Amino acid sequence: RDTSIETPLEESGLLRLLPAIPAHQHIIGDGAFAIRRWLMTPYNTTLNMSDAQKHFNFHLSSQRMCIERAFGRLKGKFRCLMSELVFDDMSFTVDLIASVFRLHICIIL
Repeated sequence: RDTSIETPLEESGLLRLLPAIPAHQHIIGDGAFAIRRWLMTPYNTTLNMSDAQKHFNFHLSSQRMCIERAFGRLKGKFRCLMSELVFDDMSFTVDLIASVFRLHICIIL
């Protein structure tokens, strides 16, 4: 797997925060990411997969598509998310994204 994709995570400072994710929680990634304890990636499709592995990949892919659609809707409503968010203070970035989610929930209710 291509670990160079993790470079944006390293540069953002998020990669050092991710190992603090509790053991029972995960981030969903695609097959380009190297597997980590906190990162759930699909099984390699070039292998002879079992039915359980195919089932897992199908459901993981469904969840990723749902998340991608949600971010697409947010970007459509909040154009500030269309460009790269570069802030020196990571907590401000987290607060901004959390605020956008809260506003989005208020708009759809």
